Amino acid sequence: MPSSTSFQSTYLTPGAANAIIGPERFRVAGALYRLQEQLRTGATAVAAQARVNAGRTVGELDRARSKTPAGNTMVTDFAAIDSV
Repeated sequence: MPSSTSFQSTYLTPGAANAIIGPERFRVAGALYRLQEQLRTGATAVAAQARVNAGRTVGELDRARSKTPAGNTMVTDFAAIDSV
């Protein structure tokens, strides 16, 4: 899942098969927004992921893992995002 829009439609869209439920969805959306901002400002995918991971993102993703049927895949997919 290389694009953030794919991640968004899979995990953050209410009613999607693998949608994150509860307030964790908003926390992951915030992490995705921070990643998108890094990519839009010209950061490489590796640098953008590192900057976002330096924040609270890892904990946000860990808490959201149990709120989607595709928990481990969601975390892996987030780490693979390389474009907006």
